[in-house]
Amino acid sequence: MNSNVVQTTSMTEPSKDVRLENIRRDLSRDVWCVLGLPFDATTEAATCEHLLHCIETRQKCFFTTPNLNFAITASRDEAFRQSVIDSDWVVADGMPLIWVAKKLGIPLTERVAGSSVFEALRQGYARQQKKLRVVFFGGPDGVAAEAFKKIATEDSAMEVVGFYSPGFGSVEEMSPQDVIDQINESEADMVVVALGAKRGQAWIDYNQDRLNAPVLTHLGAVVNFVAGTVARAPLWMQKSGLEWVWRIWEERSLLQRYWSDGRSFLRLYLSAVRPYSRLVDNHQPVTDTRETNTSSISGNVATLMLSGTYVRENLQPLRATTIDLVNQGCSLLLDCSEVYYIDAAFLGLMLMAKKHLHSAGLSIRLVSPSATVRRVLELNRLDEQLNALRV
Repeated sequence: MNSNVVQTTSMTEPSKDVRLENIRRDLSRDVWCVLGLPFDATTEAATCEHLLHCIETRQKCFFTTPNLNFAITASRDEAFRQSVIDSDWVVADGMPLIWVAKKLGIPLTERVAGSSVFEALRQGYARQQKKLRVVFFGGPDGVAAEAFKKIATEDSAMEVVGFYSPGFGSVEEMSPQDVIDQINESEADMVVVALGAKRGQAWIDYNQDRLNAPVLTHLGAVVNFVAGTVARAPLWMQKSGLEWVWRIWEERSLLQRYWSDGRSFLRLYLSAVRPYSRLVDNHQPVTDTRETNTSSISGNVATLMLSGTYVRENLQPLRATTIDLVNQGCSLLLDCSEVYYIDAAFLGLMLMAKKHLHSAGLSIRLVSPSATVRRVLELNRLDEQLNALRV
């Protein structure tokens, strides 16, 4: 990358209007909880459209593509899970996640592979004849350079304006100011990180306020696919959920990880997904629209009294109240003693609230959850995430 020009970036707090816009955008997303993680109910085409909109408007987007390994790792690593919650657009890049969503009646209708999104942007991006500018950060030695050469010699809608191999070290050691300045000087539209899922997510989380590129994403295999060092599975294998077989054939080192993830998934399916499916099937489809009452605000803590059922169809009043209170800078206590049932969309809303409260040093707690609510939280591994307290 060009290091002749050094530009100092400034880290400033967003204005009140920008902060409110960010809160409204996140808490209005069609987000559902699957295996304890938030996912946007979207498609590959809609995701490409959203990322292009972010590039056009220079709206920051931390784009995350969890697969089964993400979900398994996040269940054991709180910081890693928080990095997914902190993301601005989250898609299910793994057929097991789609199968679980279908089993639970959650509207994640298709797998949205990060590699496919990248390829669609690479082949189809157009903005007044200006190419999409990409920086590769990470990947095996020499592979990013090969990806640069490949894209530079093809007729595509993308150009690589920088690539950097940070070596091995801590997130801080891989984030020197001169490197951040070089990335910003490139005027990149998109920074594609390939450091391994945990380090990649952590690197983006650490640097997103310092980087000017609107789209930041960890797409670990993309640089290998572009460089041609690893071949992508045939389309029929991608669609049928057999891409993992191809990946093992191409990269034998993945066998141990896939074996471990498969065993963990089987345990998770038997202990959580199957009993949660029975609970969902037994739930009576009541969608009452009782108002959410703010019973008190003491200092910076707001207590909400909830009652009835909270599912996708009747979340709007709670959504509006939550947006208002999060914008006011209130920690939230939600009294759930009279709540009969909550669905995965309610959990998605709670995780989006947690995103903004966590960044402000605030918290969200579900107090006195009914037996059914507590069971839903436990099966989604969110009883500790949402600090469910039995009072």
